[in-house]
Amino acid sequence: MSAANDAESARKFYRASMLLHVAITSFLEQHPPDCAIADFIQSWVHDVASNLRIDRLAFNDFPLFTVAAMESVISNPALVSDASPFVISDFPHRITLCSRPPKGVTSFLERLLKTEMKMRGLMMHLVRAEDWGWCVWLEQRCDLGYDGGEDDQQW
Repeated sequence: MSAANDAESARKFYRASMLLHVAITSFLEQHPPDCAIADFIQSWVHDVASNLRIDRLAFNDFPLFTVAAMESVISNPALVSDASPFVISDFPHRITLCSRPPKGVTSFLERLLKTEMKMRGLMMHLVRAEDWGWCVWLEQRCDLGYDGGEDDQQW
């Protein structure tokens, strides 16, 4: 998906990946795993894992800042309807976006993030020590825990 150069390419990739739903579901039903770990864009894995009564984890490869920004924009309806520059609320640093995200993108990501929060856990890339403020912000906001060393944290 990260290789998509425009919205249409991203849309085609997403639709193509959704075609795997039936085949993957069938495979998992025949060979049930102990746990399902899926990219957060594959939100249907939550339902499959629930039906199989197995734990499920979401993997989100967005940088932590992006996840925090999406959560903040989505949780503040006034920002979603505002087309002018605005400051993202509740951030550890002052961040001003020059325009609001497109409404279609916002609603799509909101659905994915809601499903992601239903998962039993969230896996993300390692977080650098400089991002610690974002980790604390996300933990307070989403009631997440962390595990890791002094310089790198894992969620």
